[in-house]
Amino acid sequence: MGGASAHRTVGGRKPSAWAATGPIPETALTEGTRLTFDEYCRTPETNLKRELYFGVVKEGAATAWHQGVVVQLVVAFELFNRAHVKGFVGVAPSDVVLDAPRDLVLQPDVFLVGPERLGQVGAKCLGAPDVVVEVTSPSRKRYDRVQKRAVYRDYGVKEYWIVDPLARSIEIVGWPGDARDEVRDVFRDGDTARSRVWPALAVAVIDVWGPLA
Repeated sequence: MGGASAHRTVGGRKPSAWAATGPIPETALTEGTRLTFDEYCRTPETNLKRELYFGVVKEGAATAWHQGVVVQLVVAFELFNRAHVKGFVGVAPSDVVLDAPRDLVLQPDVFLVGPERLGQVGAKCLGAPDVVVEVTSPSRKRYDRVQKRAVYRDYGVKEYWIVDPLARSIEIVGWPGDARDEVRDVFRDGDTARSRVWPALAVAVIDVWGPLA
């Protein structure tokens, strides 16, 4: 796990300015604040989506439309899960710890852990889920489509759903073998978005937008 270092800064201050134990004050946490994994674990609980991307805090509040889309996806994923795999469906702001020594903790909007990886689920998910979903927005497009895509690929996620409410599309990216062998499908209104990992995991794209569409 990451620990404080005399050569790193937290919110522009030396880590030694913080007590070795106890909570990190909420007032110190903003987009771009630098934290170690240990320090991240001492931040206050929040309903805000707060991630640690290689030691840098990424956070943002969700719109009602964003949350409505997430709810539709959670329902579809959980119905599939109960009927077919008996795994675990998680939702942000649940932590997915991909690399504690490198201070990497993400919070996918929705994620599915299959039975073979179920042992990694506890207070946090310690390792890559099988399938992750991000509901993207214009302000997070590069983060979701480029940076997170590379992280999920490199850390063993099998499939990544990028849901874009403005474009009314669901892009499913998968890595069925070697991480370099990427497959990509794009689904739009009128299509049924279908997983290659579990073909029974499918959702009508138009239904994802819900009553706010």
